[in-house]
Amino acid sequence: MFTLPKLVHQPIVWFSILILTAIAIEIISKPFYLSDSPPQLEFPFLIKTLILLIWSFCLVATVRKNVFKTLGYAPPKFKAYQLGLIGFTAIISWFFLGLFLINPQQFSLLALEDQIIENASAFLCFASAFILAIALVNIFSLPPSRSRFFKLIMLGILSLVIFVIGMEEVSWFQRMLAIKTPASFSNNLQQEMNLHNFATNKFEYIYYLGTFSLFSIVPLIKPLFQKYQWYSSINLLLPGSFTFHVGAIAAAYNYDMWDFPLIQVAFGIAFFGMVFYAFEKANTTLKILQIIVIVVMAMSQIMFIFKGNAFLRLYDVTEYKEFFIALTMFVYAIEVLANVRKLNLKKNENLWFLN
Repeated sequence: MFTLPKLVHQPIVWFSILILTAIAIEIISKPFYLSDSPPQLEFPFLIKTLILLIWSFCLVATVRKNVFKTLGYAPPKFKAYQLGLIGFTAIISWFFLGLFLINPQQFSLLALEDQIIENASAFLCFASAFILAIALVNIFSLPPSRSRFFKLIMLGILSLVIFVIGMEEVSWFQRMLAIKTPASFSNNLQQEMNLHNFATNKFEYIYYLGTFSLFSIVPLIKPLFQKYQWYSSINLLLPGSFTFHVGAIAAAYNYDMWDFPLIQVAFGIAFFGMVFYAFEKANTTLKILQIIVIVVMAMSQIMFIFKGNAFLRLYDVTEYKEFFIALTMFVYAIEVLANVRKLNLKKNENLWFLN
């Protein structure tokens, strides 16, 4: 039987401690570590990338071994709308990659402020916050308990945070409403009414790694905790394999931040996580979609690294990354609302996209 203490004795743990120590030393030794720059392609940097990717593979392999072998965890079975959303995400990613290779200038122009990518990201954030708010209202029909109170608090926080992210994306509609930038905001990077541009790189780093942890790491490891009593209280809020399949692509949109070790680890975990899912038993449609996602992830990240000098701005690709993160939030919100429905809350609700 799998136990957490047993995991401590596995070699991957000691390998992980070594890698994390090396990452910490590198970060501490560079005061301006979180700064934008093109990827370093010299031999030492490529070796570092290889080591980090190998570590990512070992981490995913260890988790999937314990999940699939020891716990007998069944591979995911997706409904038609879920397969459709995974396919839609893959198609969009292929389109973006093709656009970048054929017309990199247009790729960059679409990523500018108030253009389709930024507006779509904001819309998906607002839609996600709205869906989570609906789930929150549905939770009220549960009998009063600590579990219900916890779910209400967490859904309220998630809905509010995602709404704020959407507002930050469009600078709180400052440009649309032609509001003059207050003096207190004039010193941020874009001189606009938003908070994240006071420390853009730090906020983005936290945002990217935070959403990656929630939407990619949690789905991979959460089956390991099914036997614990507290699991049933929070399972409704935990993203599952559906969210992982949609969110993995976001990890492949890196250029100016590629040299950050944890960004490379995030790509490795998302990529190899998808590979391991593809090797598990699944229906033909899902298997094809998984292979398509794996290929587009690999090709996108490689092309962005080696051809990213064609971007008009160093960080253009991060706008697309934020779009895929927002799309993942939307999928996560749908997944949470679907979990609420399984509790037979608000039975008269008739949401066609969840049927």
